[in-house]
Amino acid sequence: MRFAKNLQQKVSTLMTKNNLVTVSEDISMDNAQKLLHEHRIEKLLVVDKNFKCVGLITVKDIEKAEKFPFASKG
Repeated sequence: MRFAKNLQQKVSTLMTKNNLVTVSEDISMDNAQKLLHEHRIEKLLVVDKNFKCVGLITVKDIEKAEKFPFASKG
């Protein structure tokens, strides 16, 4: 959390709850990139079927995936 002053705060107290753009876990990188551009945002919340946040897709994630298509986290 780039602008957090208290690093002990929960993420839920720092993030907005309004006008969220969420995606399912099976979204393609192309569609994620389109949504980021369309909504002029830097992060997409990835949610499961119960609308629980299970991750984020960021602009940097997409840039890295394009630059290093065969890279994996290990």
